[in-house]
Amino acid sequence: MKRVPLKRKARPAKRGKLKRKAPLKRRSNKAVSKAKKAAWDAFSKMIRIRDALRTTGTTTHAACCTCDRVYPVERLQGGHFLPGRHNAILFDEHNVHAQCHGCNMFKQGNSIKYFRFMQRTYGDAEIERLERLDHQSRQFLQDELLRLKHDFLTRTEAMLNGEAQDTA
Repeated sequence: MKRVPLKRKARPAKRGKLKRKAPLKRRSNKAVSKAKKAAWDAFSKMIRIRDALRTTGTTTHAACCTCDRVYPVERLQGGHFLPGRHNAILFDEHNVHAQCHGCNMFKQGNSIKYFRFMQRTYGDAEIERLERLDHQSRQFLQDELLRLKHDFLTRTEAMLNGEAQDTA
């Protein structure tokens, strides 16, 4: 038996191609994510120094906000009260505190103890404000992130020099 190829339906004639406009210039996602990481690194260091001054009075050691153990500042992390690192609360100083690696990573933030810490430190009104802020959308521009990084580095330097103790 001989195979006969199937007939394909003829495509309708094209009515003049639409010309596409040149694509809009978009900001480089790599540049923004790189600037965001740099701003986060500076912010995390500032938070850890702030909490070191608040908990131990030094700039070298700080207590974890959830387990109260004292660690060198370099071994602590900036742990978020509301997880997810959404842009609207990413750099909120009341949402991030020094946390040990065990509490922040292995205990997923140690949320019950973190909640108690937040209630003692800021009260229910601040927790509600952060929850409302968490549902908002926020997008950063590269220049804005670079300004934030510079601001965080300046504030960290001031804390290290003893010029201003930030007790936010």
